[in-house]
Amino acid sequence: MDNIESTIRELGQKRKQSELQEYVRKLDTKNLVSFIISKYKSSNFSYVWYYLMQAFTDSSDSHKKRFQVVSTLLHELEKGLLSTSQCNEILTRLCPELPKFKPEHVIQICNFCIECIQKGTVSEMCWKDVLPQSLNVIVKCPHIEYNDQDMTGLEYKTQLVNSLCMLVWSPSIITSLASMFTEMPLTKDEHSQVVNKLGQYMEKLTCQELPAFIYQMLKLCRYQNSRSIFLRLQYYFGVRIYSRKELTANSDSESTNIDAIDDTANQDAIEAESTIIFHIHQSASEGIECIKDYLTSLKNLVKSPEFILHPFQFTVLLTISTVPTCEEKVMEILRSSISRAIQEDLKKNDTCWFREMISSTCKIEDIIQQVIECSVNGRYLVVQGLVQLAYILLGISPMLGREGDLLCERQWELGKMILLKVIKTNRKIAPCIITSLNNHIITGQNVLQYIDFIRILCEKMSLIMLENQSCVIELIEYLVQVPGTTASHIFDAVLPLTKISPTIRDHLILLLRKALHSCTIETRQMAVSGFLKLIKELKISNLTALSQSSNSSSSGHSLLTQASLSCSGKATTNVFSNEALCLEVLGILRRCFMQQAEVRSQLYDGLYYAVCVNPELGIPVLGMLWWHFNKFYVSDEETIPPLQFSTITITKDLDVKLQEPLGKLIYTMGLILIKVQDDDDDIVAKLRNVLESLCNRMANCELIHLELDDGTDLLDVIPESKHKLLILLESLCVYEGLIGYKICSWGPTTERNSQQINSLFQGYTRLMEFSKNLTKSKKGDKRKQTNDSRDSDQTHPNGTLKENPTRNSFKKPNTILDFETLTRMLSLLHNPTVSWTTPAEANILKTKCEIHQHIMEASLQLVKKLKSFKTEDVRYKKMCFNFLTDIAGILYERCIVRLDSFLDFDTLTASLALECFYLILKVIGVHYKPKFSLFLSSLVNKSIDEDLSNLLQALIETYQKLFILEDIESSSDVEIKKLLLIIMNTITLLSSHIPPTNNSLSNKLLEWLKNFANKNIISNKQVVSSLISLLFSTQIKFKNTTILYENVVCRLSSILGTINEVEENSDELILINEANALTVFPLLCNSLKTLLDDVDWIIIRLKSKFGMITYPGEDNPERRKEYLKSKERGVCCQLCPIITILGTMCNIKVPPGTLSEMLLKTVTHLYNSLNGLTKYFLARSSKVNLVFQGARFERVVKLAGKQLSTVVYDYITYIEEFNKQKTQNTQTKKKSVNSDLLKNKVLRETRLIPKVVYDIEQFGKSVIQLSNKTQVDLGKLVGQGSARDFRIRGLLEVLAQAKSNDGNNTTANVSTESETSMDVDENVLEETSSSNSPTVSKKRRKT
Repeated sequence: MDNIESTIRELGQKRKQSELQEYVRKLDTKNLVSFIISKYKSSNFSYVWYYLMQAFTDSSDSHKKRFQVVSTLLHELEKGLLSTSQCNEILTRLCPELPKFKPEHVIQICNFCIECIQKGTVSEMCWKDVLPQSLNVIVKCPHIEYNDQDMTGLEYKTQLVNSLCMLVWSPSIITSLASMFTEMPLTKDEHSQVVNKLGQYMEKLTCQELPAFIYQMLKLCRYQNSRSIFLRLQYYFGVRIYSRKELTANSDSESTNIDAIDDTANQDAIEAESTIIFHIHQSASEGIECIKDYLTSLKNLVKSPEFILHPFQFTVLLTISTVPTCEEKVMEILRSSISRAIQEDLKKNDTCWFREMISSTCKIEDIIQQVIECSVNGRYLVVQGLVQLAYILLGISPMLGREGDLLCERQWELGKMILLKVIKTNRKIAPCIITSLNNHIITGQNVLQYIDFIRILCEKMSLIMLENQSCVIELIEYLVQVPGTTASHIFDAVLPLTKISPTIRDHLILLLRKALHSCTIETRQMAVSGFLKLIKELKISNLTALSQSSNSSSSGHSLLTQASLSCSGKATTNVFSNEALCLEVLGILRRCFMQQAEVRSQLYDGLYYAVCVNPELGIPVLGMLWWHFNKFYVSDEETIPPLQFSTITITKDLDVKLQEPLGKLIYTMGLILIKVQDDDDDIVAKLRNVLESLCNRMANCELIHLELDDGTDLLDVIPESKHKLLILLESLCVYEGLIGYKICSWGPTTERNSQQINSLFQGYTRLMEFSKNLTKSKKGDKRKQTNDSRDSDQTHPNGTLKENPTRNSFKKPNTILDFETLTRMLSLLHNPTVSWTTPAEANILKTKCEIHQHIMEASLQLVKKLKSFKTEDVRYKKMCFNFLTDIAGILYERCIVRLDSFLDFDTLTASLALECFYLILKVIGVHYKPKFSLFLSSLVNKSIDEDLSNLLQALIETYQKLFILEDIESSSDVEIKKLLLIIMNTITLLSSHIPPTNNSLSNKLLEWLKNFANKNIISNKQVVSSLISLLFSTQIKFKNTTILYENVVCRLSSILGTINEVEENSDELILINEANALTVFPLLCNSLKTLLDDVDWIIIRLKSKFGMITYPGEDNPERRKEYLKSKERGVCCQLCPIITILGTMCNIKVPPGTLSEMLLKTVTHLYNSLNGLTKYFLARSSKVNLVFQGARFERVVKLAGKQLSTVVYDYITYIEEFNKQKTQNTQTKKKSVNSDLLKNKVLRETRLIPKVVYDIEQFGKSVIQLSNKTQVDLGKLVGQGSARDFRIRGLLEVLAQAKSNDGNNTTANVSTESETSMDVDENVLEETSSSNSPTVSKKRRKT
């Protein structure tokens, strides 16, 4: 044996090829085989093997000898006695020699490989390298013989692949099989067959075996069939990781040894998933086609978001998104899926049928939580993708409508949640996130969501923000550059950090000082507001030094400098530092008295609340205000008015502007004085006397004292008129400020407060009566009166003064009172008794209707302002909620419940009370939604633990009783007439909060609405519209029937008349009558549109579900098919009554115009939906699988194809005849009519007709395609329609005329009449045959 080895090696090394071949030829086969068996384990055997393979020739004996040697060696290698490296060396030498083998020998080698695969033993598995190379050789053979059959190499390869796929493979060799098939030449069908076969064994692999298998599968599916890999991986990890996480989250059981085993298995699965995600990311980075195909396939699944939002798919997509070439596509898929899921969640709250069709949706928050938990350790690419997704969600712009706002807010909240959880799990990423947020805030337009997240970080993760203090300071630096509103929100966001970071606090103060000198008024207002908020944050225990220094100027050495120099990085409380800062801030605020009126007004608005938080500031602030107020106050008790109104304005050229909002100044002084009234300081007594003097003297002030009765036209544009108009406005504010002071200072020991308030209000009333006369136009001044409607605005802090080149106009100033004062006054006016005055004193004001009206109007103004006001100040929001709750309680108990008797007192106050309560409900529902139950429980005196439905029921029943009050409907008072609309709007608002799953309250509400509509008549169209809208929306939200719409359309048919005579029973719904029928019709169209929108949504989901009907998952394909069948049946059952209702609507004589346009749009929408459903069945059905029959689609086709289309064509004919008759009537009138205007009007009213006909015919075309594919005659259910019916109308009359006229003339007449009668049909044909359906034909224009 050694001699054979040495000879072969010597001849091979010396490259004596002929001698080597001759030597091997002479060797006996048995000796050669014995040599191979004995020497193949040696380390140098690979060299001998190489020379031996070169020694065989093309002779027959040499082929046989080579085959026996190779066959023997392969059998030996399968025993697994050789190392992997040695085995690979041998096979590497062997595979290039396979093309030299005879086909029959190669076939035997293939059979050997298949036998090894069938055994499934884990050895060296040399077959995975040999079989692909052998098949590559066989494929090139044009003719081979196998099993006594002649075939080509390709046919043999196909047969072998099929045989392989029919075998039962051992899971231990699956990875090697995948590697083998990667090198094997496969057709598209064979590749799909192999991939599906391999995928079936994925569940049998352990977590340690799976990554290597997936790596080979990604190589195998490089160009095709990659989708099944991701689908099977989703199921694999869904069972092993994410479903277990859900069970763990839902269970509270104590941990056991079994739990520990589960945790280990779960950790193994997470590690395997991480490795697989890395392989997928590498494939995406290399630009492999399988990733592109995978992303393309996902675009079709966006309509079923629960699939894409599976935690595994979500993780994979986030990882792929970090590849630059895939980022945009992946993020769009994720964003669309999230948006779709949120929209479905919102739709489920509004539609009962939609809830039944989509019973469950994925919870995005839980999915993201699972992804983050699994990505904490090591998956930095997933975290990177999550952060990018969060920015995309935060960057979504608000959309129109309530649903658009909710959708946008949900996505914003999701983005904030992602960033917050990412920062919690990985603090190192915080600097990058904060810097990126700063960039978005500085450069973006809609930035409130970014600022709100900064606020969340400052409140919940203040230590992280302090670690990144430089980022915070960088953001603060832009306070003076961004718009004032944005700057205010930024300040509110970082304000909590001032408690723990002196550095940030000092930077804020310096930036605010800089902002106070900005050229933009908004920025200066922000600076004032910021200083006041800062004062609230400073805790002061002793302000002796501060109070002593309050009356002196602050022009000396800055205490802020000393404070900042002494600050250290530690968050310590320094009383002296706070005192110094307060003194510095008050000195800065003193300079606001040199600013514009808007800035001063901002100062006065916030000073009182700053004192409320820090009462020690009261005396110093009063001193500062008194120093300024003394410039306008006239101390002489005999002088009236007691204020120098002439100095409150400033004139520049012809422009006059308010300089000092005296009313707010006086009101603020009064509120602060009451806050510190127990203090012994001299300034308290002095200001109390001053305000008393002001009240007495202003009560006696007349127009002559204000120089307003000298005949000057206050609405003129000359400076003198503007000056006096501003004095008038500010005088009203002064009266209101004094009234507010007297209300707040009213206590058990005060005297004559009610008389003083009454006197002051009389003075206020005198000025208001005078202002009403200003708006009355003089004779010959009609041109000025018309110009008033086109005035431009000039800002006034409390009211609006409109400016025009010729004339101004007057508007009552906005109230300067606050919620605290108004709550106190409402309590006095409406409660039977109050603790701080006697009933006799209270009755003096209670009997004054004008005071009731003014206080209610002021309350309404503040609630309206709060509706659009956005703030994150927790203290202020809580205060507003408490005031709103108190006001609503008074209004509900004393005005709304007792409305019948309250109307006898004052109808205007009652109307204002109802409107105010309605707005409060709206504000609470928007800004305080989590506290809505608490708010309602305080109104109806029930426990906070009471179910929301029970709380709502009490309010709704109260309003139902108000709605049926006879005094309201029978009254001729305009204000009383408004009450019905407010009441119905409030019921609508309350019903919107009814939980979708509550059947009891919804049934009661729906029954009440139906009974009212059946038995009552209302003359107010707006009320009818509101009631019918509520009826429709409640029906859609809580009921899955269309009987109501059928009754409504029958009622409309009996009122408006029908085109074709139909017997309709219209005994119900007498609320709908001739006066309001045309108002109800568009409401019905809108409701049908809502139903059709839901149908479209479900059809799109069905298409998406059908696309993944065979994907691996928890449900088998049969269950998915049953699911689709049930949903298909639900869609068809929903469409049938809608078609019937629309058929009845098209038979109503609806004149051309807006209503006909809405009707035709609804018909178009219906046929588009039907066309989409037909195309879905076209893709899903076949000759042997008539899916549409089980869904009752044939009935839908019959209703829409013949019955509805016929009625629609009749309605189109009615519109044409109506327009023709209208044109003839217009032409017969003596008045000249612009023909172009008339044509344009007709074209507008008929522009949708070609579109309607086109959609009807597209539906018919799709039905015929479905009929041809399934061999079911559906075409008989689709009518041709009059648009394709070219019959000559009036044929009998034409033939009768032909007998008495000349033949030529008769022919011409018939031609003319035919052309006229078929004018509409030919036009429609021409329009539908063209691709641009909305255009109007030339023949139509001639008519």
